Formats: sequence, structure tokens, C-alpha cells
Amino acid sequence: MKMMNKEAALLATLCFLVLMGVSNAILFNVALPSIIADLHLTTTKASLIITCYTCIISIGALTYSKLSEHYQIRTLLLTGISLFVGGSILGYLSGHYLLLIAARVIQASGGSCFVPLSMITVSHYLQPAHRKLGLTLISSMMTLGSGAGFLLGGAITTFFGWHFLFLFMFLIALGFFGIYAFMPRAYLREDHDRQQFDRAGAVMVTLIIVSFLLAISLNLWLFIITLIMIVLMKAYASKDRMNPFVDIHMLKLKPFQKLLAATSLNSASIVAVLYLFPLLLTHTYRISPVTIGLILFATALFNVGTNLLAGRLLQIWTPKRLISVFSLAAISGFVLMAQGAHTSLALLVVALVCIYIGNCAVQIGLNHSVPLTVPAPASAAGFGLFNLINFAGMAAGPALSSRMLSLNSPYWAIFLFFAALVTLIPMIIRTDKPAATASQITVPH
Repeated sequence: MKMMNKEAALLATLCFLVLMGVSNAILFNVALPSIIADLHLTTTKASLIITCYTCIISIGALTYSKLSEHYQIRTLLLTGISLFVGGSILGYLSGHYLLLIAARVIQASGGSCFVPLSMITVSHYLQPAHRKLGLTLISSMMTLGSGAGFLLGGAITTFFGWHFLFLFMFLIALGFFGIYAFMPRAYLREDHDRQQFDRAGAVMVTLIIVSFLLAISLNLWLFIITLIMIVLMKAYASKDRMNPFVDIHMLKLKPFQKLLAATSLNSASIVAVLYLFPLLLTHTYRISPVTIGLILFATALFNVGTNLLAGRLLQIWTPKRLISVFSLAAISGFVLMAQGAHTSLALLVVALVCIYIGNCAVQIGLNHSVPLTVPAPASAAGFGLFNLINFAGMAAGPALSSRMLSLNSPYWAIFLFFAALVTLIPMIIRTDKPAATASQITVPH
């Protein structure tokens, strides 16, 4: 069935938003050394530029998914684009660290809607014959965006300066006109039983994640706030509530607890490398941002091949076996990176390729393990919590590595530390459990 022009234009607009949103999340990894030099920042303060962005993205992705049950997706996307452009304007004009942080937070509060709302739109509103194509294109834009972000970040920072990264992101305003013109107003998820948005749950989850990440980055005493909020969240969730922000009942499944722990470790390790690698190449090897961007872009392309390979292997392997085998590749990469931290640039590049291949395949194995672990009636809640913890792990990686740098830990020791964390992943995922039955878990009506 041929796709109608308006439907094709809508899909093209969604792909553009996802591509730009994912690229923006990556841009500042390469520019970080330049920002540190220009604003005279410590590595801890610099890591907050990435940590705050990822933290807001993790909370915002789940928030927008929940809000799509109550508000027009078209309205949410237009609001998200407006916030993103507003943050870009502030960032371009900023010359102060706090304004830069504020700009990234505003960008993230808008950009966090692009991926979840695009997937919801494709899944619910494209014609059935076109949904598979739509989801494939969205996933491809995510992979392409991660690689393009490194390349663009390095090139723009080298030739124009890091302020122009914000100026480049003004292009996303084109998506505003695309959504306004091609998405009908009637795009609202058809859920006649939807309940009120769980504001209290959203606030508690936000405080838990923010206090946890700030405790790692700034002051360990902030863990007290995290513990208090966890206790309050547990008491709040002990009563069955309609449409909770996070279904805490999922945590009763021990196999699912293992998946959450594994995905947080896997995500923290890869994002930590993406934070440390540009700093190491700038300080030790005096390599320009554009060269660093080219190296990371070329390495990120391995994700495409790894996706295809992992998909084929899952036809004959269990997710557990895939995770165990490719964890070894990631561990080997971290060990090689520790060895070449101050001795060999070529060894660092080889190590980065190994880490990318291992991390990507492990994440695919973990993603495929979720429906095997969570009962079908709770699959949506399970994936929501899984993605939240996954993003939280991404934010924790730079926070933890910057904390270690502030304590004068050498790069090789930090890489070996993350190698040890990745070693825990196959140990955590010891057994493949069948999906639980509905009677084994309490799911709120």
C-alpha cells in the first residue's frame, strides 16, 4: 500500500526530530574539552552539563509518554520543539556556566519528547502496513544521530566554537512547521479508561534520580535525600493506584530486578567512555575536536553492523548467551583502553570499537529479555521502568567518572573500574527465566 503524501511528510518530520534530538544529546561530548578551557571549569562541573541533560531526558521520556494519554500528541510535540528552541537561544547567548546548564536543561525538557512521542505516533496512527517501516526508520535515525552527533560536534566546535552548537540546533524549528502542517489535531491515544496523571509519583521519581546523581557528582550527603524519597515512594506505591507514574510492583520480579541492574551498568559504562575519551585525547594526545568527532563517528557506525549481527544471533542464541559473549568484548575493550590510555592512540581506537560492539549487543540482549521476564499485562509498565533506569544509568556514568577524576584517579584506573562493573553483568544475568504469569505479580487496574 502506497503511503499518502501527508502521512509520508509526517513520518519524515518525526525522523528529522529524532535525528536532531539524538544528535544534540551527543554534540557536547566532543565539545566538552573546549567548554572546560573557555569557562575554566573543573571536570566535575563539566560532567554536570552531560549529567543534567541525560537526567532530564530520562524523566521527560516517561513523563511525555504518560501525558500523551491526556493531551494531544500534536500539542505536546509543538510544546517540546518550542522549549528546545528556547533552550538553544539561551545557550547561544550564554557565556556563564549556570546559564549553560539552564540552557541544556530547557533543551532536554523539550527534546525528551521526540523519541517516545514519535514511536507512539507511528505505532498508533500510521496505517498498519506502514508501521513497521516507520519504526525501522525511527530506530535508524537514532543510530545515525548518535554517529552524526560526534561528527557535527567536532566539526562545529573546531571551526566555529561551541556556542555555534546551539545555533545549529535552531534548525529543529523546521520540525515545528512540519508537525503543525501534517499532524492532525485528533491525534490522541484512545484510552477510555485513562486516569489522572500521577503528579506525586512523578515528583518523587524526579527527586530520587536527581538527588542520586547529584550525590555522585557533588556531595555524598545528598544520598540521604535519595533514601528518604525511596522510603516515601515505597509507602506511596504500597497502595494500588490507578495509572501510577512508575509501577513499583514490577520490582517484585527478581529476574526483572536483575535486568534493571544490568542495563544501568551497561549504560553507565558506555556513556562514561564517551565522556572520558574526548578528554583523554585532548589532554594526552592534543587531538582537535574535529578529529575526535571523526574517530567517534566512524566507531559509532559499528553499531549498525552490530545491530544486524545481534538480531541474527538471537535467532539461534538465547539473550543470556548473547549478553555473556559480548560482555567479554566490552570487558576486553576497557582493559585495552586502560593499557593504551597514555601509550598508544591506535590501541585506544581498537579498544573503543570493542566497547561499542560489546555494549550494543549486550543492550539488545537486555531489551529482548524484558518481554521474557515481565508478564504480558504489565509489559508497558515494565518497558517504561526499564527505559527510565537505562537513562538514569547513562546519566550516572559521566557523574561517576568525573567524581573519580576529581579525586585524581588516573584514566587507566577508571577504565579498569568500569571493566569490573561490566564483568558484573553476565554474573547478574545468570538464568533465563520464563515470563511470569499474571498471578505472580499485582498489576494496578
